[in-house]
Amino acid sequence: MSTIEVWWIGIALAMDCFAVSISSGISARKIIPGLMLTAILAFGLFQGGMLLGGYGSVFYFSSYLTIVGRWISVALLGFLGGKMVWDDIHPNENEEKPNILTYKNIPILAIATSIDAMAVGVSFTFLQDVDWNFMMYVFAVVAFSSSLLSALGMGIGIVVGKKLHFPTSFIGGVILISIAIKIVIEYFTEI
Repeated sequence: MSTIEVWWIGIALAMDCFAVSISSGISARKIIPGLMLTAILAFGLFQGGMLLGGYGSVFYFSSYLTIVGRWISVALLGFLGGKMVWDDIHPNENEEKPNILTYKNIPILAIATSIDAMAVGVSFTFLQDVDWNFMMYVFAVVAFSSSLLSALGMGIGIVVGKKLHFPTSFIGGVILISIAIKIVIEYFTEI
């Protein structure tokens, strides 16, 4: 596998992080340094970590993790997106506007966006000349790509969020639900 192919895989895996980060930026409408840095690092580490987890677990749980993991992603993204839409449509005057980017939501979003990386890690076990040294290189590329596109997505989301003059949490929720729907459609087109 060439270096260019590894970088394309890294970018492809980072696209869900990018979309969720845009949603997060739209919802936040401002830079929240500690929270955003935590999310950027978590997205990168989870993407790379799940890739290695998929590669390492192939002999034990590969088919189970690939199938179940997809539905866990759908459930997590659908729940968070639905909650954001619901909270935006039915606001409670005592609560501030919903924000997808919280320390509580970061691990959930990181897991939900990185399940596909596990499936890619499983697929690497079927390639010749792939060993742990090569997988550490792939880990670094995937983690870097995911973190970089997450930072870019948050920046774009903040700019867009500031320009919109209507409830942006609704848009963020719809984006998350759309990603969940995309995962379901991909599943049924693979059958």
